Amino acid sequence: MDSHPETISPDTSVADLVHNVFVQHRRRAAPVTQGERLLGIVTLTDVKELPQQKWAQTTVDKIMTREPLYSVDTSDDLNSALKLLAKHDLNQVVVVHEGQLVGLLNRADIIRYLQVNQELSLGTSKRPS
Repeated sequence: MDSHPETISPDTSVADLVHNVFVQHRRRAAPVTQGERLLGIVTLTDVKELPQQKWAQTTVDKIMTREPLYSVDTSDDLNSALKLLAKHDLNQVVVVHEGQLVGLLNRADIIRYLQVNQELSLGTSKRPS
């Protein structure tokens, strides 16, 4: 899990999101927050649906996913996260604790975690960190 995901405000332009988050920080998604409140998530898929010539004048709140906002709690096990990703064909889910954003979990994180555990014959624990 990325415990320090790059978050953005809803009034960020899509162009700034692409440059500052997707290109510069090599992220594929960003939780959208206002203060401490989680509003949604914006992904590469959301951006790809918008013509590039509109990126500069379009704000993230126009393209982000608000509902349903799939998430797992810090108390959920890895299997719950995997089922959610598979069921809804997602690449990432937000991780929350008591309604507050605490991280972002993506398929690549899970695959790396499972590969390392398999290579080292550690088995899998219920909650990757």
